[in-house]
Amino acid sequence: MMTQENVITKCDELTTVLSHILNRGATPYRAQKLIDELVNMGSSLTKVETGKVVRSIFYPYGTLVLINQHRTLAMKMAKLMKWWLKSKSKEGSTKPLMDLICEQRIILVRKKSDGSTILEQQENPNRTMNLSHLMLLFNVDDCTGSEINALIELLTECLRYIQSEPDDMRQYLIVPECFKSLWLLYFDPLRIKRVLEGNDLAQREAVDKEEYQSSTKHQIHIQWTDGRKDKYIDGNVTKRQHVNMIVHEALSACKSKQELLSLLEEIKLDQSNTTYILQTWINLFRYLTISIKHVDIKIIQVVFERLQTLNMINYSVELNDLVLDLLELLPQFKNEEEIVYVGQQIVQMIQNLMASETNNKIALVEELMKRICASTPVNNIKGHDYFFFLLKDLIPFYDKHNEIRLIKRVDHETILWYADYILKNKTDSQPMAEHCQALFTLLQYVTMYTDDNYLDDWFQRISSHQNYEFIFQMITYSIYSSNTLATYVRHITDEEINKLLKSMQIPIAFEFISSLLTIIEALVNSTQAQIILFRSDDFHKILEDWLLSETSPSIVIRLVVLLLNVATLGHNQYSVKIAEFFIDNYASKFFSINFEDQSPFASIIRFLLSISNNNQINGSSLHDKVGHLIKDLFLQIEEIIDKDDDNLNKTFSLHLLSLSNEISDEQVRTKLVILLSPFIPDMMALLGQSDQLKYASIKLLGKTLELSEDEHSLFAENFQYGSIHDDILNHTNDTLQPQQQQQRQPHNLFFSSEVANRLEIPRVRHSDCIDANQFLNKLEKVEQRIGDKLLRERLTQQRSEHLNLAIKENPLNHLVLTPTTCENIFKVLEVLDDPIPILLEGNTGVGKSATVMEAFRQACLYKPQLQSRTFFRFNMSSHVTIDDILGKVMLVFDKETCMTNFRFVHGLFTRAFVNGHWILFDELNLAQDTVLQAIESALDTRRLTINNNSSAQDSIVVYQMHDDFRLFATQNPSTGFFKDKREKLSSSFLSRFRPLVFTELPDFEWRDIVQQRLKPYLGNEADQYAELLVTNFNNRIKGALYDSRKGFVETGPYAEISIRELLKWVNQLIWQKQHGCWPTNGQDRGNMLSFSAWCIYGARYRTKGRTIIENILTDNGKGGWGRPALQNISIRVDQKAEKIFLDNIQCSTRITIQPIINPELEWFNIFKMAGLETIKFNADIWAIAFEVHNAVHQTLIDITFIDLHGIYRIDYSWLWHWLTSAAHLLNQRSEFAIYGCTSYISRFRHIQAQNKVRECFMKHFEGVNLSEITSKDMMIQPDIPYILTDRILSTMKQVSFDMNIKQPILVTGPEGCGKSDLLLALAWLNGQQVNQLNITPETEPSALTGQIIPNVAKDKNDANNGKMLDWNHGCVTRAYINGQWALLDNFNTAEASVLERLNPILEEKPMLILTENGEIDEQKMHDDYRLFATMTPPDSRYSSLNIGELSPSLYNRFATVHMNDINKNSDELLQLAKGLLSDDADSQLAVDLCREILDFLSKNATNVSKVTLRNLVRFFDSTYRLYQRFQDKFNFVSILWTAYHVTIVNQIKGEQMKIQMTESIKRFFHRIQPNCQLCQLPFTDWIQQTDEHILTSTRLNMLMLY
Repeated sequence: MMTQENVITKCDELTTVLSHILNRGATPYRAQKLIDELVNMGSSLTKVETGKVVRSIFYPYGTLVLINQHRTLAMKMAKLMKWWLKSKSKEGSTKPLMDLICEQRIILVRKKSDGSTILEQQENPNRTMNLSHLMLLFNVDDCTGSEINALIELLTECLRYIQSEPDDMRQYLIVPECFKSLWLLYFDPLRIKRVLEGNDLAQREAVDKEEYQSSTKHQIHIQWTDGRKDKYIDGNVTKRQHVNMIVHEALSACKSKQELLSLLEEIKLDQSNTTYILQTWINLFRYLTISIKHVDIKIIQVVFERLQTLNMINYSVELNDLVLDLLELLPQFKNEEEIVYVGQQIVQMIQNLMASETNNKIALVEELMKRICASTPVNNIKGHDYFFFLLKDLIPFYDKHNEIRLIKRVDHETILWYADYILKNKTDSQPMAEHCQALFTLLQYVTMYTDDNYLDDWFQRISSHQNYEFIFQMITYSIYSSNTLATYVRHITDEEINKLLKSMQIPIAFEFISSLLTIIEALVNSTQAQIILFRSDDFHKILEDWLLSETSPSIVIRLVVLLLNVATLGHNQYSVKIAEFFIDNYASKFFSINFEDQSPFASIIRFLLSISNNNQINGSSLHDKVGHLIKDLFLQIEEIIDKDDDNLNKTFSLHLLSLSNEISDEQVRTKLVILLSPFIPDMMALLGQSDQLKYASIKLLGKTLELSEDEHSLFAENFQYGSIHDDILNHTNDTLQPQQQQQRQPHNLFFSSEVANRLEIPRVRHSDCIDANQFLNKLEKVEQRIGDKLLRERLTQQRSEHLNLAIKENPLNHLVLTPTTCENIFKVLEVLDDPIPILLEGNTGVGKSATVMEAFRQACLYKPQLQSRTFFRFNMSSHVTIDDILGKVMLVFDKETCMTNFRFVHGLFTRAFVNGHWILFDELNLAQDTVLQAIESALDTRRLTINNNSSAQDSIVVYQMHDDFRLFATQNPSTGFFKDKREKLSSSFLSRFRPLVFTELPDFEWRDIVQQRLKPYLGNEADQYAELLVTNFNNRIKGALYDSRKGFVETGPYAEISIRELLKWVNQLIWQKQHGCWPTNGQDRGNMLSFSAWCIYGARYRTKGRTIIENILTDNGKGGWGRPALQNISIRVDQKAEKIFLDNIQCSTRITIQPIINPELEWFNIFKMAGLETIKFNADIWAIAFEVHNAVHQTLIDITFIDLHGIYRIDYSWLWHWLTSAAHLLNQRSEFAIYGCTSYISRFRHIQAQNKVRECFMKHFEGVNLSEITSKDMMIQPDIPYILTDRILSTMKQVSFDMNIKQPILVTGPEGCGKSDLLLALAWLNGQQVNQLNITPETEPSALTGQIIPNVAKDKNDANNGKMLDWNHGCVTRAYINGQWALLDNFNTAEASVLERLNPILEEKPMLILTENGEIDEQKMHDDYRLFATMTPPDSRYSSLNIGELSPSLYNRFATVHMNDINKNSDELLQLAKGLLSDDADSQLAVDLCREILDFLSKNATNVSKVTLRNLVRFFDSTYRLYQRFQDKFNFVSILWTAYHVTIVNQIKGEQMKIQMTESIKRFFHRIQPNCQLCQLPFTDWIQQTDEHILTSTRLNMLMLY
């Protein structure tokens, strides 16, 4: 119950607190609490209390709080205002508060001397008549649902109040900054998402409800679907207020399309509430299209684009409802463009509905089809003809998915109505082209699945409509042989046949002969219809007229066959007239047609001969007429011989061949021989003509002269022609040889000097000088980048047709087309007119190669003839030879002959030069002089001379440069970090190129690049992140790493930052978004950004740079994104996902063991190598052994096991060792199990680990006593486990993160710090095979890529059987193709030029072409391929070996992680000791000894070699082995003393230093155990003495290691 005293007291206290907040900057928390207490005090105020709240709180502080920076406090004030409006006394007026809110008034209440009060309005300089201060409160996330309700109700009250105002106050709702939050509320169902506090009943019943009333009246704490939370003490959850009214009022208040767009573009839909969103979206769309006047196509597109972000595939019912609503709205659009767009969206939605996996999708779509058909004017007087277009777009989609019943929804009546509608309205001025095409599409598919007699419908309309062309088009689209055509033929009557004949005589019918002929051919197969047609006086005349007009060979043949059928059938009396037609009217036309595959000439002759006995034509016998026809044939052949036309030769040879084939028929042979005999001389004359005519003459002569088969063959051989049975098509002339093509003179010139010699140079005028001067003045006033563009455009304006070439974006392209990039592309595209080779120079990562490749893509878009060309890319190095680029003789295996032969294989440069391709030489200044000279010679002479040693006849081949050939080259400057690592190109060679210098892009373009890369994934947040990544971080790093007074804080080629780092960061963020790893929590996102930035930028640095990066990430300790999570890393196994994680970073892709696909074959191979090929495969043994092995593997991957014992890299070698060693025990189950158990546990150092493995065996071999087995029972040395120390986990986490985007990874660090072992352990965790190569200064590129070696394969089943030489993959190639990991140790010890061979593989899009094997095609990269490298940064010890840093171009192609050395004062030494020593060994004493050794070495660092982690691991391992052998006879101190001598002392150079160090160690032991006796163990006593070997002390020490 509220009391006056309580309210007034609270008001006074709140007044004081608000004053402190606004005037002294106090925190707002107390004020927020007081407001909550006031609101919760009750539901009604007295008159005094009502006035008190207004005068003491609202007047002085209401406006100030609402516009204050404390937005949560402002929200509380809005809630207080709404509470006051609801709780005020009846006497209280709302006007003061409404005026205060809407006009942002500030009113002070002052006391007069008499005690009365006076209101004094304070001037507010920011005062405006608006509601934006309230609208912006929707952006407050830290508020409750009830507070949002209060805000909505307060705004509603304001809108009601100001409706009486003369101005439209709704305009003040147009605040785009708040509409992102408003739209989220608008599209949110505002239901209960979860119950945070409440009984079990509430937990079950309340979720997903808009309101809820607890039957128990207990307090309930809930979270809404918009994330806000509320507590309800009485358990009565009230419904949330929606913002629909406010949003609609704002939309209707927009005075322009731009204002409306500014609000709608803020829409962002959340996938989690799809059902509600679809319902809400259609309501919004309906409101917009009906109530808002500014809506046009742009507005509609924006609203639909927001909808398209939803995945609606599995929301079939909701999607169906949405389509129904859109179908209802569609006719209301008046603008055709809007109708078309919305129609397209409807079609897309129906297609999405079809793609869903729900069972009722077809039924839903069928109902939609009924609705669409019902909405056409056919069945609806108010129907819209656009629904026909919807059908036109949908029907092909249904056909593609074989949904025939959906197609059948378009019924016969609908098609006929639509056709009549078009016939009625189609005129020359109104062609209705779109409607015609829509109908044709419908007919094309509907007639496939109907028995309706559409053809009869269309022929009937010919008599009543004059639009013949359209009707014949309908006939063409309605012919479907098994349906409509069969129906037409089946039901046709005599009268309809006559109608058909009349239709065929319409002039326009000549354009549709093919379609009408199809109908006629079908009718001829019907006996009754055939009789009517063939007896018609008009039918044969129609066919004759068609023949006279038709030129298509295929149609002519069909017409001739049909006309001959008419003439030869007994019931036809027109045979003589038809014969007369062929001889007198058609002969010349017939001989003018170029037949392609067959000729009907012999069929015509046969017909003429069949009726020649008793018939005459124009007074001459028909037989004589036929003879004249044959004579005309040979006269025509004589005429074409001089024309040398291959097509005509082929046509007339087909005529002759048709005659030779007819002679084979006994019925006409005699007549044909008699007819052709007079023309034997003419046939003989053709034997000296083209191959085609010669071949035809030989066949026809053989048949005419009735030669036997042998005589015929001999006859053909005498005329140097092969088998007479060859097909004529095999004897066409070959195309021109390449050598003939090369003799053509080029139309373009390659060098500008040659162009100048042939151009007419115009006279220079005075106006040209003035114009040039003005242009130069203009150039002085603009930036260099803009001036460069202006100069290029001016120079190319007169001579280039490509000046206005528009660069076309490619959504799949990784290159973002910024202004500078576009300008560079334009410069490269000048080669389209000026084909001078271009040399691009610039630092690594500036986009040289990418620009040329993009220019080629743009050129192909602009010039279609270039689309058949290929873009080649070749990396130069000092190992590239002339043969590599021009071509070389290679042994090539011929699969047909199974022989290896020498053959010349063209290189990439030759292929490009001859065939007109584009080629890019990367790193040109790494090439040898001889290679450059060969290129220079080819460019000078435009000819390329190749020495082909594989051919004695063509030992020298000369190729002419193709007109489309273009050459490009790139190089890094020979300065800075590239100094002395590049050849200096001669001025003579450089003069052949046009130089193009690439500089670093300006910052605003970097932001554009990042923004465009991120936008598809982060949407509107992309701009913010682009600014964050480029300006707030990348540029800060650059500035921080460079001190203007001292230079770079940390120098080295690895420290250079290019755009590649920024793009790697972007790719990492994209990967996080794509794989569901993008944090939603702000703090988690900051941690993610911090760690990703560290991995990209910070992990590479070795000294001061690391601190600087960390300071930037933490804003110098003030917070920032927070420190990168590099300490206290937790490792966990996700058994469900079967993956291992380091914190939240995925460390492995799989933890299950990969099964052997064919164990029987593998068994055979392994046992054969062991000399046990007689042991047959035992499936039972294999099954149980594999199960045990897999169980052990699962045990070893357990995190608890790894923490206690380290990583034991189990693999199949353990299993095969067990099987082969126990081959004699395969039939003795117990002994086999005991042997295996002993073999496995012997590999482990700790008793607990051995027991874990023993349990795996005991579980699978029940009944076998394995409890007494120890590791001493077998001579298998224990493995060295890999211990996951904090330092290792930190580096492994960074490497694992870098692996996300499949980039090459380089791990740097001091010698022996564990780089390679870390990567090998990581590979084991990922189940990957590693191709490891230890690089030395003598390493050749062949070790990386591969080489040709002698083939030693003797197995007949081997794929290489028969080859003399064979290609052997290098370690990188093997990994690249087979999906393995390549590990290159000591990466920086090889020459830089050798490592440059890897440049194509290190690009963002890796590419590998084995040019060393003569290959020209890219190898396909396996998805599991990864490339790793390690290197030890050079120090003074490497100076004599000439080992240095990598070039910057190599460094920035890697993700670099620097691994720090072991810290002797850290816990890592103790972790190693516990993992490598026995359980009962004194690990601490061993660690103390190591620290003593390291202390001594640190004090004498200049005089001794370094002891690395590798040495310490050997020391611990030696200690373990000695302890296992001598623990019963000697104390642990003696064991350590011996291990020290074996592993440490030998690393020390100089006897004096060894003595000093050993004395230091003695003193250490005596400090620990004063009375200890130091003695070296007699570990060689067990070795049998022999005269064959002399064991020196050095050899004894080496023996100790084993």
